[in-house]
Amino acid sequence: MGAAHAFLYGLNTNGNLYRYAANGTGYKAYGVFGGFKSFKTMAMISQQPSYDTLLMTTTAGALYTIHIPTTAKAKPVVKVIRKSGWSSFESLLVEHCGNNYGSVVVGIDHNTDSGYQYAFSKANGTATAITSYGKVPVTFNGTVHASRTNAWLDGE
Repeated sequence: MGAAHAFLYGLNTNGNLYRYAANGTGYKAYGVFGGFKSFKTMAMISQQPSYDTLLMTTTAGALYTIHIPTTAKAKPVVKVIRKSGWSSFESLLVEHCGNNYGSVVVGIDHNTDSGYQYAFSKANGTATAITSYGKVPVTFNGTVHASRTNAWLDGE
């Protein structure tokens, strides 16, 4: 089951989360959501026909899911997963693991060029199971890391 949309999300330092919709050969603005000033990094963990879900960290180290309905004016639903422990990561890489099994997440610390691997169960607020697999034996040089998968991710 694939999503019927192709949105890109951008987090601005002004506290807004911007959404863009595919429009032929480019993208057009498709909503802006305020209230994200304390957030610093994000990654897509789910795309479904009626919603997208982002995994986001705050500057204070909390970890959240942001569940965003695909309708233009719908409001995001913000859920805490962990209240602390994620402040050192400036980037998140996410890869989906099978049907409804969750995701592999790599948190990247650009100050040390290090990545740390975690397995996440399907997102379920503070009940989300997270298993740490420790430091990844690769150096993450630079400041921008992104991933894209051709498979649609399962919902939260």
